[in-house]
Amino acid sequence: MLPGSGTAVEETHTVTGTVVLAADRAATKGTHAAIGADILLNGYTLATTDEKGNFSLQLKSGTYALTVRYAYGFSRTLYVVVSDRDLQCGSVPVIGCDWNKDGKIDDQDYYMFKLIFGTHQGLAGYLSYVDMNHDGMINTRDMIFCGAVYGAASRQFCLHTAGHSVIGAAARIYKWGHPRSKSI
Repeated sequence: MLPGSGTAVEETHTVTGTVVLAADRAATKGTHAAIGADILLNGYTLATTDEKGNFSLQLKSGTYALTVRYAYGFSRTLYVVVSDRDLQCGSVPVIGCDWNKDGKIDDQDYYMFKLIFGTHQGLAGYLSYVDMNHDGMINTRDMIFCGAVYGAASRQFCLHTAGHSVIGAAARIYKWGHPRSKSI
């Protein structure tokens, strides 16, 4: 209660995690940061990832379906249960490489990649969001990374709800599973 007001204040908890660019079509793993990904609840942006892919937001106790939206890839749904402690979501992979934003990683994206292949920071044509490993150069390392997700089609990726891991005694987050929805 706020002193003298008779109004109860509901405590919030910090929810953190790291959004990474998926290194496979099922978006089960990844290592490179997804810079500028938005974390949304009911269409409202609660947080945006930093240069390391990290996010932090405040939520009251409850169950939430958060949307992780990456501008040059596909959105993913992250289900979290916040209880009486802060929650660390760990690594949240998202599919990147959809540079023309048509809902699939295909020849059109590859063609765009070929046009800027060999550019680096400071050169005209360099696009930081195509530099998948953030080394300042668009090169073979980025091409290999993009090849790993080539052929993926837009879908809402979800966390599999069978099984969960308990984080402390207070909060849980569902384990990663394969996307449940079909390609659009």
